[in-house]
Amino acid sequence: AGLVDPMVHNRANVIDALRTLGYMEDDTNPIVPAIAKLFHANRVGALTLWPLGFAMAEVVALLDRVGFSRLQANPGDLIFVFPKATANDSKATLTRYGSRVCAEIAKGGGPFMLKDAPTQEVVRVFLERLGYLSAPFDEDVGEAIDVFAAVGKNQRSLQSLGLGALPKLSVHAASAGLHAALALPQSHGIWQLAPQDTALRGAFANKKLIRSVKAQAKEVFEAMEVYLKSEGLPVHRTYNKSLLEVQKHWAGAENMCAGDELQQPSAKTGEACVFVRGALGGLGP
Repeated sequence: AGLVDPMVHNRANVIDALRTLGYMEDDTNPIVPAIAKLFHANRVGALTLWPLGFAMAEVVALLDRVGFSRLQANPGDLIFVFPKATANDSKATLTRYGSRVCAEIAKGGGPFMLKDAPTQEVVRVFLERLGYLSAPFDEDVGEAIDVFAAVGKNQRSLQSLGLGALPKLSVHAASAGLHAALALPQSHGIWQLAPQDTALRGAFANKKLIRSVKAQAKEVFEAMEVYLKSEGLPVHRTYNKSLLEVQKHWAGAENMCAGDELQQPSAKTGEACVFVRGALGGLGP
């Protein structure tokens, strides 16, 4: 008989255990959210989520040490979120982070777990954590979902889940759709942070539309409204959707897309059930 690759063998055993415990429906489901939920539900210590090989080695060690029959089954109320920024392959990025993918993960702020709850609550907390909802200029949930669904990684992920039409729905239906996208076992849990205004501030300061790149958000918001009106573009109720409208205009008219630059979400203590430890994305309760 031919030799069996131990990595393939271990992966098959892990998937079998995760399916038995209800963390995966079948072997087509993404494995990282399932492993993260297993560790979180059983409170068995820190977990390294990336690179994937580390996560696999740690879950294999857990199963060898404990045995899946002694582990808690999927409670069914956990939502795994792995925020990512976008990054380039510039020398500065590679020097600081080692790779573009590592930069996306590190700048994303780290994975976390939400406990499932009524749609309005889950969607609001999720959008706040990723920077799409905040006071005082981004408090409209409908526009926040519109922006979220328009951002590259999110748009592709929603489409893969059959939920690409969220921006065309009412706020209640769109909220329900987003809640489903977060909770579905087919979701990888990877979502992109809200757009950053760094490039816009620089351009507006150069055009003397704001006093400086450090202008207050209120001044920048008002300047965006003036700019959008002057260009014959829609004016929106929120900062992020106005920003996205300007970025789309620049991308189409001047090939100056700034939409891949992302901001860190505000740190909010007590909301994350898990957090990153170390450069490889350690996950712990």
